[in-house]
Amino acid sequence: MSGFALHAVLTIILACASTCLVVGLPGPFKKLYTGCPGAGGSGLPEVKTYLSGAIDKPRMEQFRTLVAKVLSLSLLVASGVPASRDMIHIAALVATNVVNFWASKQNESALNSKDAQNRYKYLLTTKDALKFVFVSAGVASGVGASFRCPFAGVMFAFEGFSSLWSKETASMALLASAIASLTAWYLSGSDSKSAWYLADFEDTSGDFDPLVVRIIPAAFARVAYPSLRVEEVVILLLLGVLGGLWGSVFVLVNGKFLGSQRRTHMAGPWMKQKRLIEMALVALFCSAVSVLLPALWPCRALTDAEQSALVDKGQRLSWKISTCPEGFVNEMASLVYQGQGTTLNNLFAESEDMQFSFLTLFVYGAVYFIVTCVSVGTSSPAGAVVPMILSGAAWGRAIGVMSRPLFDYTGNKHPHVRFFGVMGGAASLAGFFRLPMAVTALIVEMTGNTPFTAPLFLCCTIARVVADKISVSFVNFMCQFNDFPLLKQDPPSSFRHHTAFDIMSELDKGVNFAPHMIGASDGIDHARKLLATKHGSFPVVQDRASDWRLQGMIGRRELAALVDKASEAERPDAVFRKCLASERKMSPPTVNEGMPAERVYAWFVSMGLRRMFVVQDGTMQVTGVITRHDLHEASLQWLEET
Repeated sequence: MSGFALHAVLTIILACASTCLVVGLPGPFKKLYTGCPGAGGSGLPEVKTYLSGAIDKPRMEQFRTLVAKVLSLSLLVASGVPASRDMIHIAALVATNVVNFWASKQNESALNSKDAQNRYKYLLTTKDALKFVFVSAGVASGVGASFRCPFAGVMFAFEGFSSLWSKETASMALLASAIASLTAWYLSGSDSKSAWYLADFEDTSGDFDPLVVRIIPAAFARVAYPSLRVEEVVILLLLGVLGGLWGSVFVLVNGKFLGSQRRTHMAGPWMKQKRLIEMALVALFCSAVSVLLPALWPCRALTDAEQSALVDKGQRLSWKISTCPEGFVNEMASLVYQGQGTTLNNLFAESEDMQFSFLTLFVYGAVYFIVTCVSVGTSSPAGAVVPMILSGAAWGRAIGVMSRPLFDYTGNKHPHVRFFGVMGGAASLAGFFRLPMAVTALIVEMTGNTPFTAPLFLCCTIARVVADKISVSFVNFMCQFNDFPLLKQDPPSSFRHHTAFDIMSELDKGVNFAPHMIGASDGIDHARKLLATKHGSFPVVQDRASDWRLQGMIGRRELAALVDKASEAERPDAVFRKCLASERKMSPPTVNEGMPAERVYAWFVSMGLRRMFVVQDGTMQVTGVITRHDLHEASLQWLEET
């Protein structure tokens, strides 16, 4: 009992310290550290919305967010609370800070330059496109560093996060993911457990060799002579359905129920104290499960096949004795008292090498799923990628054990029980992410089971279809829950009876002439007034007072460069007008007021736009602007009306 008390205290201290880095210090110490909310959660909704071009930039671009995220995640993993160690958010934060640092140095050099023309040309350039490429590459490298899967990292960035994709982005993403994977392999080559060995039975462990990069898959699950019978295909389809159910149930329980409860009860002046108490209770629950559950589980004797496997493949198998006598093992302790990588290896081990019972696998999968539901969504930086794979793999292997009497595995001609564990883990993750291509690539690279690409994709696709019928993906739900203006690929049905005029924000807003336009005859003073606003771009019209025919568009950065150049001229207004006429972007995206809202939405999303201007039908008189926030607010408002 004293051991449990010590474990619980250490778990609570580390977990609460992780939460403090996010929410800040409570009570009289709140002035010492105010917290960093952007470091909380998995960070996947922020990354996805940022790559769509509509995110509160300080949450993704502050260096303190990166530092807080790294420290907080390290403390949470050390506490033992189930949390995914994926590096997607951290890699994206590194990408934004690298680009910002480089841009700030270039900007400082340009401003200090005595050559006004060179300074003007640099200030006209924008870093947004480069930043999106770097963040997409950061997503890929995060997956590569976490799972040693370069191509899976590219697929995650392409299918799940980036709204715009190009050859340049694909090349950068693959390069970053490959470098991250090689670095992870190089640094983990001296530890047989952390490397998650698989490929063959050759001993690759040993002392660290700075001249060797051990390239090995992340989980031991290769099946010889892969072939499927009809009965096994039926179970494969069943795993896809169950994986979709697990993913959607996770969204409903963790997102809609627990999320709404946290929003209701965790607000107010005692928010920090409530968050810390919640994290302490979650840590206590996790500690109780991880200590008491194996202690209450019975021991069993090792079989002859398992003892032989320990001699031949001992480095890849990890039994835990716990309080059992010699020659006996504790099945539950062998799953709970392990790191996530070792547990995954045990679940993917051959059925003869590690014979887990159906009850052990079912209880472990259920308890781990419940613990993950409780821990993800707190103020700590807990993710659910690896926990979803583990719980799904446990249930998949349990189904394989239950159905084993139906199959004849003599001669090793058919998939072993671990095959269903692999499929269960993939289906669970696909039901959570709704990314069948990315999940298939991830599991194939993790396990080295290239021949099972087709069954994996079939299983993941079924999981996605089933889950989509019940709820949205967890990442998309968190974007909606946090009111991030993330737009779906298809327009909502409520847009059917509306037009662009119903969506747009009118530019005049009840005044005589539009204050957020700039006319072709305006001078530098009006440009400075526009720079005092928070808008990112401005329509250029013929005359603000009488003629609103659209002549082009000028971005905020470009407008600042024009003001900087014109300020040094003898006739600043004349120089400003001349530069405005030459540097404005001709023919910006425009739609007529009467264009159907569904078509406006589809065009906006497919082209990855950040804004489009609305003009009167038959003329080029600009009357409004449509942004992502306008589309998001319209979808919410019209959904309530229906």
